[in-house]
Amino acid sequence: MRPMAWLFSAVLVVGLLGALSPASPAAAAGPVTTTTLSSATNIAPGDKVTVLERSFTLAAGESRHLRARIDTTSSTDAVVALTLSITCVDASGAEVDKGRATARNHEGRNAPYKIPGRLPIYADALLTAPAAGSYTCAMQAWTASNATSDYHLTAVAGDTWLQSSDTDQVGAYQWTNPACDSQGTLASCTYLGAGSDREWLFYSDGTPRHVWTARSSATAVDVAASYTLTTCPQGTASCQNAAIAPYQKPRGIVTVVDATLQLIQLDATGHTCHTTTVTTTGRITDGAHHYAYTQSLSSVPIRSDCGSRDFLVRVQLDHVSGQPVKIDGQQSVALSTAIIKNR
Repeated sequence: MRPMAWLFSAVLVVGLLGALSPASPAAAAGPVTTTTLSSATNIAPGDKVTVLERSFTLAAGESRHLRARIDTTSSTDAVVALTLSITCVDASGAEVDKGRATARNHEGRNAPYKIPGRLPIYADALLTAPAAGSYTCAMQAWTASNATSDYHLTAVAGDTWLQSSDTDQVGAYQWTNPACDSQGTLASCTYLGAGSDREWLFYSDGTPRHVWTARSSATAVDVAASYTLTTCPQGTASCQNAAIAPYQKPRGIVTVVDATLQLIQLDATGHTCHTTTVTTTGRITDGAHHYAYTQSLSSVPIRSDCGSRDFLVRVQLDHVSGQPVKIDGQQSVALSTAIIKNR
């Protein structure tokens, strides 16, 4: 993967610890700890920066749900890449599973975000200990640009945090979609808006079908999903697939994609009994190039009238208008993740 403003990458990094504070949006069923960045941290282009980290001593098979939020400002007016990832290692430094990440270009110091110039993105990860021992999970940030190297991003103190569950998330499960390289050349990459305007992430995109069963003691279910889409304007290096060429447009438009996170409780025959949803409309400029979706469903009751405690999780993606888009997948990190937990 090449470090370009139009082509992001995500890499492992090292870092800085902040103060503990009460939780923001809950990452897990049960108590959580939120580690909040206590002083602003600069992220220089190409640098590997750990913004925050947490360590755990876990029994074999024990799980923790982690959610990260980075709120960033930029010192430049140029468009530059930003990737947020969570990577966990064991006591020897060996990586546990793949890191989990989302990405979006920062569009400049005065970009018209909700707070002008401040871009927040989120990522989720589920750490499940393969063996008893100590584990450290780092919240990592990376930036690069092919337009300039004379800049830095800054993680904003107080509004940047790493949240983790304090107790075992027994029975929790994590979905990951198939590999899709940053150039978009793999056969397992999925595109929208190029002959097909609807896809189901974690369901019909090549993700192995997994039916999850709630614990007998659980009364409700939590779901968290974080994933990235990439726009495909003419000339981008991120969508090298000849089949989408007739659908690509010149740079400078806004692409609209509706994303609906669906939690489906099945009946005793394996068919849909009840569906709970939340929808997010992504408006993706060609400058942003990527859109980092973060969605959750909390305390969804397990219905006894369904005759089953089995569930499916998927995200319905509807391309409304604009450029074709690529659903980002597994690279050096996994760029699309969904987590389900008992409550």
